[in-house]
Amino acid sequence: METEPAEDYKRANFSDSDEELPTLASATDKRETKDHLSIIPRTPTDRNPEVATFEELLHKRQPKTLEDILDLRFVFNKITEEKEEEDEGIGAAGYELTKHRHGVINRVLRLGQAHDANRLLSFKKSLIKKSLLKMNRPRDEQCVQMFKNIMSFMGDRHSSKDPAGHARKLVRNALKAPVGMRDELYLQICKQIRGHPNAAHCVEGWNLLLVCLYSFPPSRNIKVKQFLNAALQESKSTKEMKDRAKFALKLLPLIEKLGDRKEMPPDIEVEAVRQLKKVDVHIFMAAEATNKNEPSFHIKVDPFTTVEEAEQMCYRKLEIKFTEAFGLFEANDDAESPLVSSERLLDAVSSWDRSIDEDEDIQDVKKKKSKAKIDAAEEEHKPPEYRYLLFQAKLCLRTGGEHKVEDLIADPKAITLLYCQAKRDVIQCRIQNEETKDIENLAALKLQADEGDYMPDIHRQGFIIPKLHEYVPLKLLPKKKEGTTNEAKLRMFEQTIMDKYKKLKGFLPTVAKRNYLDFVERWTMYGATFFIVDQHNQLRCYPRILYFGISPHGVLLRNPKDGEILERWPYKDIVSWGYSETKFIVVQGDVVQQKKLVFGTHKGKMMRGLIHAYMQYIVQAKLKEFEVNGDVVAKHPMTFK
Repeated sequence: METEPAEDYKRANFSDSDEELPTLASATDKRETKDHLSIIPRTPTDRNPEVATFEELLHKRQPKTLEDILDLRFVFNKITEEKEEEDEGIGAAGYELTKHRHGVINRVLRLGQAHDANRLLSFKKSLIKKSLLKMNRPRDEQCVQMFKNIMSFMGDRHSSKDPAGHARKLVRNALKAPVGMRDELYLQICKQIRGHPNAAHCVEGWNLLLVCLYSFPPSRNIKVKQFLNAALQESKSTKEMKDRAKFALKLLPLIEKLGDRKEMPPDIEVEAVRQLKKVDVHIFMAAEATNKNEPSFHIKVDPFTTVEEAEQMCYRKLEIKFTEAFGLFEANDDAESPLVSSERLLDAVSSWDRSIDEDEDIQDVKKKKSKAKIDAAEEEHKPPEYRYLLFQAKLCLRTGGEHKVEDLIADPKAITLLYCQAKRDVIQCRIQNEETKDIENLAALKLQADEGDYMPDIHRQGFIIPKLHEYVPLKLLPKKKEGTTNEAKLRMFEQTIMDKYKKLKGFLPTVAKRNYLDFVERWTMYGATFFIVDQHNQLRCYPRILYFGISPHGVLLRNPKDGEILERWPYKDIVSWGYSETKFIVVQGDVVQQKKLVFGTHKGKMMRGLIHAYMQYIVQAKLKEFEVNGDVVAKHPMTFK
């Protein structure tokens, strides 16, 4: 992404008079903006004195493999070798092994000697008939189905489903299951690994064990660590097997400390773990050339990588200095939603694929998932289906006007990102303005940023008509270019844009981009992040399901059906706000009259963070207005809380 050196900024003058508009502050102004507030509060890291974040450690050490990253996580999280606890393990109360016998008659009549633990926990080429752990006997059918998936993943049983599908299904059900069923899964995998006659299939069993260890820990009762140590001493173990056993020994204490993940692993994670490689994740951005979201770069992550760590990788990759405003979203071509910084990045990727949920539920093999009738309202307002990760601004802070942020203005790459995001939203009608004049001004500024100064020999009549859709929202253009009326409308658009374009001579692309932002930043919906909320009929004249928007200007309520803005509350009218796990609360009004509204949502923490961050920047801008010789004048009370 090319950028030009920062220049003194001047505002575009599209008037017919020669009077120049007042200039805004220079982009090279050295005044500092202190105490930037991130959207999600970040806790200081005291784990490693050498680096503040794990991403910094990654950048410093440059790990090449998945195991190298695991070693760094081991160090960063200060994992130490622990002595094996003296617990009873298999055979302890609740952890007795089920008695298995050979032959139908022996099983039914309970005749003959039952298999000992050594035989029961060794490879079996045919299906088991019941659970390995006695506590799981009530779930025998689920345990048998679990064993089928393990055999299919390892290649011991034919299946039309790919191995990643079996692994994802196993982990999905384990995450929802009690500890006993999780331990059953680990025991079944270890059983099929131990003494497997096919080395290639055995390695796949080790791969499945690693996938599980990246997702949730086993209990100490089943002694997985002892199994791993024994595998390293086994003379028949190949190098691939021993490498994975060593890998698993490092994973075990780490997953015990970090805990369960929230989603099953995505396909790309399973395939990467099978090859012990880092996961290649593609990141989309608003493209400067096409006004669309397009894949722009990729980052290498491991299954433990959080959204915050991935964002730090993006900052470094793009060389962004003003990082507070930007972050990762899950997105499609029409909508996006910001990700929570503390969650695993690959959990977000996995949440988009719900194909496993449509299959037979392992938790109840007899009962197929009922195709319940979905309420029409829920179907209409169900969350968007996201398809990719998008890097863009979370906080669309001001680059002009009284609330401008100087540190943002001083970062040309951040300005370019904001510009690309703004013009995408304008051209795609994501944000709208009633003033057609603004659209013509924006088209002229984009033309200046794309083409440079107006040149009569090149920018002749008809120059932009073939690509007018790249400068003007489609809804303002005639649907067909043919016809006298339509052609006249296109020529009128072009002539007006060209007249304004001529007045921009001498504007560098960076200055044109800032002017573009200066216009769009005044629009009500600019920079708004929308969340689906349930207003529980508190506002009886509005639909129950609404879009709750948080923008640089204030809070919006939007009709999800037609996009109409139903309510606008500037930040000066927001008295207080808060959240719980399932609610977001906002009190709107003034000192005389107030109204409390409670909205149903699971993203209250993120909503609170956005409002708090915008408020903080507004307060900082207000304080600067009242500075006198470095001191704040006390007689100017703040109106924000």
